[in-house]
Amino acid sequence: MSRGPLDEATLISIAQRLPAFDPWADWAVALHPDFISIAFPHESEIPVASVALSDCAHTLYATRFALHEYLACGIYFRQHAEPLNEMLAVHREIYYLDDAALRLYSAAEHLAEAVRCMLDRTDSDLAPYRKRGMSRWARIAAYLEDKHPTSPITHAFASLSNDEDWRLAIRYRGAWVHNQPPTIHGLGLIYQRQKKWQKLPDGGWRLAIRRGETPEFTTDQLGAAFIAAIFRFADVFRVVLGHYEATLEAAGISFEERK
Repeated sequence: MSRGPLDEATLISIAQRLPAFDPWADWAVALHPDFISIAFPHESEIPVASVALSDCAHTLYATRFALHEYLACGIYFRQHAEPLNEMLAVHREIYYLDDAALRLYSAAEHLAEAVRCMLDRTDSDLAPYRKRGMSRWARIAAYLEDKHPTSPITHAFASLSNDEDWRLAIRYRGAWVHNQPPTIHGLGLIYQRQKKWQKLPDGGWRLAIRRGETPEFTTDQLGAAFIAAIFRFADVFRVVLGHYEATLEAAGISFEERK
């Protein structure tokens, strides 16, 4: 068990700090690719976008759960546990923050794939925008900027890509996956992966023995950024869903219940 119980008022307060995705995300989850395929040629990628949108919605719900537990664990171990335990609070918080960062990146990749399919583009169409290490999100964003510069989706992608909280979440995920995980205040002594000997101006060397190094982040900093990032990503998701709904309606698929 990651934490003990919290009262209903506290749980409601936590939920109010996070975005509500209903009913639009539920609409994305309920999209039926077989039914949608009836309205398009057999080679069209547009129906496949519905699956990627559903994947994105599921990932977004899971990200919100991770952020909910980040908040809940912090409250429980600092205010209700017996005994109170600050280090365990930070340990549980960072566990769920790590999860949220990974899922935010994944949600963005699902959404980028949905846009590719929705525009009926192939991977070959995106080849000119591919660079080593570039994410699908970045390739789609570059393609949109080049081919659809006035599209609301292009503006939404660019706005998110330039958002500082979103950029922090993506940088954090990149470091967590590819390098030393970012260091966090409150988890005891930490050290960076770097040589400890320092070369002196006279050509000699010095080794300073220290009790750890300064952590890069607090869980409060990361939590505030990741919560802001999920709100902003949800706004982009809604823009893409609106475009997809218009695309389906233009093909003769109506969603009267959403009017």
